[in-house]
Amino acid sequence: MRLEYAGLRTLIAPLQAMSPDRASAVSGWLWRQFAPHTRRHARVREHIAAAFPELAASERDRIALASWENLGRVFGEAVHVDRIAMDPERVELPDDIDHYRRLARKGCVFVSLHLGNWELAAAPALGKDIAIAGTYQAIQNPLVERYVRSLREPIYRGGLFPKGHAAARQTIALAKSGGAVGFLADLRERRGIKLSFFDRPAYANPFPAAIARRADVPIVAGCLVRTKGVHFRLHVREVEQARSNDRDRDIVETTQAIHDLFEHWIRRFPEQWMWSHRKWALRPEDTPKNEQR
Repeated sequence: MRLEYAGLRTLIAPLQAMSPDRASAVSGWLWRQFAPHTRRHARVREHIAAAFPELAASERDRIALASWENLGRVFGEAVHVDRIAMDPERVELPDDIDHYRRLARKGCVFVSLHLGNWELAAAPALGKDIAIAGTYQAIQNPLVERYVRSLREPIYRGGLFPKGHAAARQTIALAKSGGAVGFLADLRERRGIKLSFFDRPAYANPFPAAIARRADVPIVAGCLVRTKGVHFRLHVREVEQARSNDRDRDIVETTQAIHDLFEHWIRRFPEQWMWSHRKWALRPEDTPKNEQR
């Protein structure tokens, strides 16, 4: 436990000593060199090929390498998130940003995806006067958990809640009271709902849509796309929510609308999405018995 923590701090210490731009560039270069030699690279290539069958193999390989570099840059920027988030020169905002901030001031659910630098997306989207809360998967090692949490807390001034029943109650109460709650909503959720993503079945977390419906607040989606180095452009849009007497169907349709927007952004910026997670892995009961043998 202590050895794992010491290893993490030893790995991160050189990045902390660098400027944000240098840390991002060095970490991105290292990930681009070494990540393709890991077992996850095969999954990355498989996912990109399924999403973009029309592309040549050389173009898909280029996207794969670039996505590893972006992931490395996010890792290098993680130790400088407070400095990056507070620098207005690093983020280009859309002309209609005030509209979305007005929505958020009355309470909102903010959703983003693992594209560009996702850790920073909420701060420029909602503005400095809105303290957003977030949920995350707790790390088993308490020393690593405490340290990683300390890196993220400057962004989530409304609080950070480990995933679980307590977090569900807290985030619902916060949204109902006019607060802003943020989710990275593109990961696979084994207990979630099945939808279509890049014309393939995938599982998704229905919780953001469920909270927005229950609290009667808007869903604001945003992503922070890397333009060059540690500079970004914010893309933001309100997600239209299904409203009927069928709560479960509304949640499914709204979750699908969120993923349709995510797919749109990924298709525009495929080099910046995290292709390595198992988004399209289905449950055993979804696989025909003759294919399970």
